[in-house]
Amino acid sequence: MPSQDLLPFTSSEFAYTASPNPEWKIGQRIDQTAEGRKWMEGEKMGWKTVDPTTEEPSKMHFLLVSGIGPRPVAFVSSISDSGVENLAPFSWFNQVASFPPVISVSCAHGVDTIKNVRSGRGFTVNIISEPWVEQANSCSVNAPRDFSEWPSSGLTKEASLYVKPARVRESAFSMECELTSAAAAATNG
Repeated sequence: MPSQDLLPFTSSEFAYTASPNPEWKIGQRIDQTAEGRKWMEGEKMGWKTVDPTTEEPSKMHFLLVSGIGPRPVAFVSSISDSGVENLAPFSWFNQVASFPPVISVSCAHGVDTIKNVRSGRGFTVNIISEPWVEQANSCSVNAPRDFSEWPSSGLTKEASLYVKPARVRESAFSMECELTSAAAAATNG
């Protein structure tokens, strides 16, 4: 969609807020509150059933992206066997466990990042913030394997403490990671 067709970006400051439906009481049905009745009006349009075995993959992708949200984005820094530093966003990412801390990042078959992660040098996952979302987005290009996204992103490399790939200095939250199961990674790529 061309940017002139989009609404201007407005930054949202973090704030604790009241519940969107503060009148709700334990056990009360959704149609017994004003907000709930408005929500249920959408049911009159009916349900659409999607069969993923017959749907076009691109349509399934956009359906899932719009339905499963908000979702975190893993901004992964890794290094190839030949020393090329890679920086790429992955929107299929989440926490699996907190102790020990385990995350999952889903990479498409053949993506440089998965090859780099399997190499054993570790990787970093950096959480993206609004002020540099465009820089992170610029790293989602389909670039040749010997291309490093770091210089074109304008982001700052900061040495990691435990893994070889650098973390993103601008990230308010970065994790230095190691692959926990090479067998699982091998079956997916």
